[in-house]
Amino acid sequence: MELKDKIQKQLLKVKSPSRYIGGEFNSVVKDKSKVDVRFAFCFPDAYDVGMSHIGMKILYSLKNARENWWCERVFAPWPDYEALMRENDIPLYGLESLDPIKEFDFIGFTIQYELCYTNILNMLDLAGLPVPAAERSEDDPIVIAGGPCVCNPEPLCDFIDLFVIGEGEEANLELMELYEQMKKSGEYTKQSFLERAAQIGGIYVPSFYDVSYKEDGRIESVVPNRAGVPEKVTKRIIADFDKVFYPEKFVIPFSEIVHDRSVVEVLRGCIRGCRFCQAGFIYRPFREKRADTILKEAKCLCSSSGYEELSLASLSTSDHYDIEGVLSKMTGYTEGERINLALPSMRIDRFNKELMEQLSKVRKSGLTFAPEAGTARLRDVINKNLTEDEIMSACCTAFEGGYAGVKLYFMLGLPTETDEDIIGIADLAKRIADLYFNMKDRPRGQKLSISISCATFVPKPFTPFQFEPQISVDEINRRQKLLLDCVKGKRYINVSYHNYKISVLEAALAKGDRRQGAVIKRAWELGCKFDGWDELYNFDAWMQAFADTNTDIEFYSHRGSAYDEQMPWEHLDYMVTKEFLIRENKKAHEGIATKNCREGCSGCGVNKAAGKECFADEKSGALTSSVPAQATAEVPHGEPLANKKPVRVFFEKKGRAVYISHLDLLRAMQRALKRSELPVWYSEGFNPRIYLNFPLALSLGVEGTREPMDFYIVEDISFEEIVSRLNGELPEGLCAVGAAAPVHLNKEIGFAEYTLTYSGSMADVKAALDSFMAQEKIEVEKRSKKKGMITVDIKPYVEIKGVSEGDSVYVDIRLPAGLELNLNAAIFTDAFAAYCAENNVKAELICAKRTNILCADGSAFE
Repeated sequence: MELKDKIQKQLLKVKSPSRYIGGEFNSVVKDKSKVDVRFAFCFPDAYDVGMSHIGMKILYSLKNARENWWCERVFAPWPDYEALMRENDIPLYGLESLDPIKEFDFIGFTIQYELCYTNILNMLDLAGLPVPAAERSEDDPIVIAGGPCVCNPEPLCDFIDLFVIGEGEEANLELMELYEQMKKSGEYTKQSFLERAAQIGGIYVPSFYDVSYKEDGRIESVVPNRAGVPEKVTKRIIADFDKVFYPEKFVIPFSEIVHDRSVVEVLRGCIRGCRFCQAGFIYRPFREKRADTILKEAKCLCSSSGYEELSLASLSTSDHYDIEGVLSKMTGYTEGERINLALPSMRIDRFNKELMEQLSKVRKSGLTFAPEAGTARLRDVINKNLTEDEIMSACCTAFEGGYAGVKLYFMLGLPTETDEDIIGIADLAKRIADLYFNMKDRPRGQKLSISISCATFVPKPFTPFQFEPQISVDEINRRQKLLLDCVKGKRYINVSYHNYKISVLEAALAKGDRRQGAVIKRAWELGCKFDGWDELYNFDAWMQAFADTNTDIEFYSHRGSAYDEQMPWEHLDYMVTKEFLIRENKKAHEGIATKNCREGCSGCGVNKAAGKECFADEKSGALTSSVPAQATAEVPHGEPLANKKPVRVFFEKKGRAVYISHLDLLRAMQRALKRSELPVWYSEGFNPRIYLNFPLALSLGVEGTREPMDFYIVEDISFEEIVSRLNGELPEGLCAVGAAAPVHLNKEIGFAEYTLTYSGSMADVKAALDSFMAQEKIEVEKRSKKKGMITVDIKPYVEIKGVSEGDSVYVDIRLPAGLELNLNAAIFTDAFAAYCAENNVKAELICAKRTNILCADGSAFE
């Protein structure tokens, strides 16, 4: 059996099967015979998380821009599907080709979170590869990794061949070019490739470095073990961020993902210097795109995706030098296209009435602010540079603008934190509530909601707080309870916490060294995976892994470090000097804040290392020069209609598309209509949406040959044009086969006809079917909207229309599909399958196809 068939045979047994089959709109499929280098881009977490990641979107498109390279996506399978993969010998595969990734040239992981480490090992094992790098053969793929977590790659050095340090756009291309050149010239061996790769800036090959330790367990040294290897590996950065490659289109998933929207990266780096924030230091220097560039990229992505929300992403979007100009240009476009504009990272001190009004023009999103600490003293310690007046002013603006709720992010366990600081979180929330209740013009008819989300402080590499210990588990627990006690009885204040047991492990892995490789491997052997998910995290198994490997978790999580201690990551250069980090740590303990980078240079070292003065483009005016917008093709428009006109499109659903659920199909069709720029009618009200109705939903896993879908148009346009433009925007497996004005109402539907394809012999299937239908009753469990699960005798309602034989056995049936009783094909096929199993009849369902929808009188539904 081919791998594709083995995969499809298992998909209907798992949650969200569309995550595992590919075929999404804008996914890239190439002719393997014309491909020289294949890259499996692995995200070591669930599809829903990985498909939201902007870095993966960028590098996927960048690599696939080369005609002879093929980059495919791979995600960690959820435990339900992993179990089926292992039971049925299905190796980890690329979503585009469904080929095993063991056959690829590169396997690359982007590592965004320390709690994904066991997933990396699990994915290598699922691929059929030895987990330790030293045990992989010459013919096995090169395993690489990048992302923010590789600023301390040491815990993973046993498993990864090389790491990309810093920004990956240029380094990835250079690696693949080197590989292609060495393969074509016949020079390639894995060892020779790694030796030459180590000469590329930003490439760290861990096997080329030896680590020694002091008697007390601290690092003695990390030194190269061969000539020609740099003592320090310096991170890669993109110098001209305004001209960096950015995709014109993203892969559009069928299922709903964490960040289900278009996204434009407007800047990299951060000017603020919050002392706990790793991203704020490792992504320096601060670089921005021009407003014209942002608008151009946004238009491309929105038109090619069909999304109705656009996010301007960065660490702090409101710190863009021309944020007002950006928003002015963006809202002029998004408002006309009915696209919601979101700024996921807003500074409280940059939030004002004008900004709020711009963001609320299409529909209101929730407001989230991050004070991080409950008192001014502690905010100075962490260098938040935020006063209580600024917090209250932002909340006042929000309430005046019609918002009745805010979400506030805080951290517990920050260095120097006291109980007064924790009580200060509750007091701040209460003062915000008082502000709301004392306003004359506060929003009416809405309940106040103040949501407090508390993370636990985790010391991270390359931050001023890398020297700090994490507080103990007992102390974390005590402080969480203290905050809960402080808001008791305040129904409008809701407090939620991150799992502190996860934070303890995160701290240990973040500050870990190579000795933790044994811990990670042992934890994986004990069944640990998806450790960042509360429902799957096994703290006891991790503690067992530390014990089994004689490793003290306290040494990493809860031990502070002296300034002169060599950290496990000091042989990597992220351009921020250790002297600066020490200076900032001392200022933190003195309660002294540092100005943001735009107000004055604090001497972190990045500008010297990068060879360019920070904000040079701003000062020279290079970022404000305007480039004419590129002309876009004019979409043909018909005459406006006095009243909206109903349209019924008939479409087929087959192939990979059968694994799309009904809700996912609704999203896919709405986005296709948006991309087609057909003059469709939007619902009215607070959140306008494309109106779309399916008269009879098609069950997951069932093909459809002529499925109806209804919407309205507001311009006079031919049905042929509607079909043509819609088909140009539909993903694989969906195809419009006709369009017309609706003849019948949904309530006139009475029956649906199906063709069921079975393996086995005609005689066996027919005999089993006859005896099955000869039973006195055929009782099944069915879910009712009003009564929940009910028992139904389906025998009186099933009509066998015929049984025929070809390559397989085909059973044609008619089932009721009206308002009073609606039986989908699975009701029948599941009952028949159970009967066959009980009677040892070999009749396996291959596929189910809905062939007709009929009115109650038996005529075709049109």
